[in-house]
Amino acid sequence: MEALNHSLTVLFRRWTALAAVALLLLTFRLWLPQTVFPRVPLLGWAVGWSDGVDLLAFGTMLCGLLLTVTPQRERFGWWAFAVAFALSVVADQHRLQPWAYQFAILAVVFGSAGDRRQATLARWLVVGIVFHSAHSKLDLAFLDEQGRTLLQSLVSFVGVDAKWWSDGAWRSLAVVLPVGELLVAVGLAVPRTRRVAAWLLVAM
Repeated sequence: MEALNHSLTVLFRRWTALAAVALLLLTFRLWLPQTVFPRVPLLGWAVGWSDGVDLLAFGTMLCGLLLTVTPQRERFGWWAFAVAFALSVVADQHRLQPWAYQFAILAVVFGSAGDRRQATLARWLVVGIVFHSAHSKLDLAFLDEQGRTLLQSLVSFVGVDAKWWSDGAWRSLAVVLPVGELLVAVGLAVPRTRRVAAWLLVAM
C-alpha cells in the first residue's frame, strides 16, 4: 500500500508539472517582456528592472519544472520554479494569476514535504479553493447577475426555453451553484465522501 501511495503521489507531481508547463507556454506573453500593458511591479524597489529579469524568471520556471522529472533534482526543480515565480511577480503583479500562484503553492509543498504530507496539504488546498469559490458566490450580486448569466448559458445549452422564468426562479436556481460547491468542499474534507466529491469536482 505504501508503494502504491508513493507511485500515485509521484504521478500527481508529474501531471502537475506537465499542466504547469502547458499553461506557462500557452500564456507566454504574460511572462515575457511586453508593451501592451504597463509593467506594475509588486514592490517599489523593483521599478526599473530590465527585461532580462522577465526572461530569466520565465526560463527558470520552465527549467525547474523540467527538472522535476529527475528524482535526484526534483525538489530543487520545484523550489526553482517557486522562487522564479516570486521573482516574476515582483517584476510585474499582473502575473499574480490564481492558477499560477496555486502552482507555486504546490511547488513549495512538493519541494519541502514527504509523500503523505504532500497529499494532505494538496487536498486541503483544493478544499480551501472550492470553499472560497462557494463562499464568494453567496451574495445578491452573484444570484441576480453572474449566477443568472451562467444559468442562462446552461439552460440554453440543453435547449430549455427559460424566457418566462421569474426573477425569483432564477435566484432560487442560482443559489444551487454555490451551495453545491460548498457541499463538494465538505465532501472532499470527509474521507468517506471524498471519492464522490472528487468526481463531482471534476464534473464542475
